[in-house]
Amino acid sequence: MRWLATGLVIAALAACGSEGAAPEHPPVELPAGNLLPEEIETYVFGGAQSCRADADCGSGICYYGVCGGLLNVDTRWMQDAIAATLVQLAERDPRLGERIVWNLARILVRPRTDAAFRARCVVGLERFGATTELRDALTSEQVPESVQGAVALALCRLGDAAGLPLTLALTEDDSAPVAAEALRALGTPGLRGSDDALVGLLRTLNADLDADLVRAAVDGLGGLGDPRAIGPLAGFLTTAPDFVLIRAVRALRALTGTALGEDPAAWGAWVAAHPPSPPPPYTVRAYRTERDIGLPPP
Repeated sequence: MRWLATGLVIAALAACGSEGAAPEHPPVELPAGNLLPEEIETYVFGGAQSCRADADCGSGICYYGVCGGLLNVDTRWMQDAIAATLVQLAERDPRLGERIVWNLARILVRPRTDAAFRARCVVGLERFGATTELRDALTSEQVPESVQGAVALALCRLGDAAGLPLTLALTEDDSAPVAAEALRALGTPGLRGSDDALVGLLRTLNADLDADLVRAAVDGLGGLGDPRAIGPLAGFLTTAPDFVLIRAVRALRALTGTALGEDPAAWGAWVAAHPPSPPPPYTVRAYRTERDIGLPPP
């Protein structure tokens, strides 16, 4: 009886404590209209507060002696860090997140906004998963083509097929870093099952192409997770250069759940014993000296 009584007392105290407990994060007090709270505004636009270290700033970024905001820092990792902080703060109150997204979307499509500011808005909107606002920006006449490319890549990384047409075009861009980033954007599980995303990656399985493109394509196939890539990847092992061989094996292991090594024959035997669904028809990208390394054709 003593243990029963003790248990009842503990339960009663716990119930009283939970009933009267204040919420962990009280609702944020929002200004009228669509304005942001002053603290959040500095996280977005930056502020005049001086600093000597990141710890001095609520945004977590000290930028040339002042606390940085998402729109006034020009380094991508800083933008990502501040955007992540904004998302964390918005978890206190969904209304705050909606207001941050509204302001970023407004700046993104506003006439005469600097392209750099627009691109930084895309970073924040992607972090918030704001696909509706990004879709609107993709077709807005106010958003320049260069920023629309960033919007398309963000949509693909969020698993939204609306970004596929422009992202696929960017995989063929003359700039290898741009094309590699587009290929990486295709390698997201949210696009699994998309013929376009799969073919865009498979077309780049050519060992003669720029190394960054081949790496991005192989990593993308592993990230996409489409089993139709197993056969082409296994075949690619026979010509895969050393710089991408381990990546290709890693992608195959992720797709098959099999812990085989680098031997192409072993993978060929596995594919023969467990034939996967074939991919859609595609043509591997040709290597062109005048485009890929700047030399005229022979």
